[in-house]
Amino acid sequence: MPSEMKCVALTSFREQTAQYVNWVKHWGGHLWLTRHGRPIVGVVPFHEMEVLERVLDRNDWEQKERMEEEYRKFRAAKTIQARAERARLEAGLGLHGPVHTEHIQRNIAQGYDPLRYNPSPLGGRVDRLELDDE
Repeated sequence: MPSEMKCVALTSFREQTAQYVNWVKHWGGHLWLTRHGRPIVGVVPFHEMEVLERVLDRNDWEQKERMEEEYRKFRAAKTIQARAERARLEAGLGLHGPVHTEHIQRNIAQGYDPLRYNPSPLGGRVDRLELDDE
């Protein structure tokens, strides 16, 4: 039996998200979300997404795991870099020129340690990067 399909304006979907998601989940229907009358994205039941991944020979969960592993490597590299820069400062050596070195030292003196922070690759937010003493 083919699944029922509905076209829904994106604004309507935003206003009634729970209702539409429940309809997809319980009845196995498909939603086509539209913007200005043109389809932009589809909402399908999860079991159909798994079938689609097999057909397309890709697995979003595996891709997510790969991205998380890359991020762990990135954080580890930034930790090593921060330790090396701290060692240079403590040894009286500069960082990326005298202006940058002075800026970092001034921030540390004011209680903000930029070498303990790491920008998130997801943008916008800054995550704390703790340096483990080993």
